[in-house]
Amino acid sequence: MPALIPEILFAVGKQIIENGDSENDLSKFALSGKVCLNAVKKVFASVTTLKIYDGNNFDIGWDKQCTKYDIDEFPESWIYLIGGSVTKLHVEKEINGFFWPIIDVISKHKKLVSFSTGSESCCSKTLLMDEFLPTFSTTLKELTVPKQSISKTLCDTLRPKSLTLLYDYHQYDVHFFLKIAENSLLLSSIKHLTFYTYSGSLSSFPQYYELMIELFSSLKTINFTVKYGMFNELRFRSDIGTLIKTIKRSTTFPSKIVYTVSQEFMKDGIPFHLVRDFLKVFEYDDSSNPTFHCFRRTFQSKDSDEKFILEVSYPKPKIHAWL
Repeated sequence: MPALIPEILFAVGKQIIENGDSENDLSKFALSGKVCLNAVKKVFASVTTLKIYDGNNFDIGWDKQCTKYDIDEFPESWIYLIGGSVTKLHVEKEINGFFWPIIDVISKHKKLVSFSTGSESCCSKTLLMDEFLPTFSTTLKELTVPKQSISKTLCDTLRPKSLTLLYDYHQYDVHFFLKIAENSLLLSSIKHLTFYTYSGSLSSFPQYYELMIELFSSLKTINFTVKYGMFNELRFRSDIGTLIKTIKRSTTFPSKIVYTVSQEFMKDGIPFHLVRDFLKVFEYDDSSNPTFHCFRRTFQSKDSDEKFILEVSYPKPKIHAWL
């Protein structure tokens, strides 16, 4: 039984962080005795997800269970135990010098599987991705960065399976894809490609995405997560219509294409009846996703037996809890 006590205390300390409880709860727990203190130290050393924000804020946790803290809330000796187990790292833009020892530990252990940044990270003066990311050339599987951050160095060294590109409305040019095209290994490694973009981009720049489809020949899925300042039926229809036209005239295409209307927009909700009427030839699925309506349509390749699925995901109304 005594041998189980450290394991139980470790689980308690981890649960405090996962529950989002205050730093005082963890500190009080650590000060309960030497065994509890050692358990808390092991909790910090076991953190697998670290998110660094501008200033003093950071998130720690395991997978999706993360809690935000300030660097002043814990002893430095605890925080500097983080790094050796980190597999998922997010840097919003700038890196406070306080975190560099942790970054060095992450680089030393080379366990990073997922790396992501904020949309303005390409302007960062402290995050040097060309120097940092090649360290994880054999482990990194998921990469989320602004399009401008994809340099020739990263093209030559990284082989992610999943690539998510963040960019603004005006950054549609072929230079990015031509830069990637120079490295066929990177092209062949990417199986899942995601674009975060604005409504109307697909219909405004269809040739941009057609070039992308030709270059990324090994894609299995492509996702468009689309933000609307306000819901615009014309832009929605134009985007979906462009996707359908592109699929029909393409000889090769990812097996699944997903167009997701972002939940970030629109206070008054979306006129669902208009969307459903426009997508009436799609198969409607109301049960597979608790937060999105899903519409699916299957297309047959004109040159083979290959089939493509176009899925449109459309946010359900948010349910507010009333006290």
